Amino acid sequence: MTFPNLYPFADRHTVTVITEAHMVESFTSRHLSDALFGSAESLLEYPGYPSIHWNFLPSAGASILHPHMQGIADRHPVSLCADYLAASAQSASGDYWEIVWEEEAGGPRHLFGEEI
Repeated sequence: MTFPNLYPFADRHTVTVITEAHMVESFTSRHLSDALFGSAESLLEYPGYPSIHWNFLPSAGASILHPHMQGIADRHPVSLCADYLAASAQSASGDYWEIVWEEEAGGPRHLFGEEI
């Protein structure tokens, strides 16, 4: 279930309930695919920088445990995206991901191929 956030902090801000259970030991692939699809679809018609965030457990700032995603589309990117864009603008090639791939290739965090 995806619906508008009552207290938005972006031009478009939606909430997607992943499951009705508050305490979840594991998520099914269907839970995750449905939630991602709902979040992504809720942002399709909104310009700007879209992002999807998964909130769960106290580390996400939750006052009570409840798994949900938040979809955000705004004319300004979220801070991590802004950092990536700034790093790209400062790189010689203009492609921050190319720099990350070159640094990580063959290292313990590089999983396969040219994908990051």
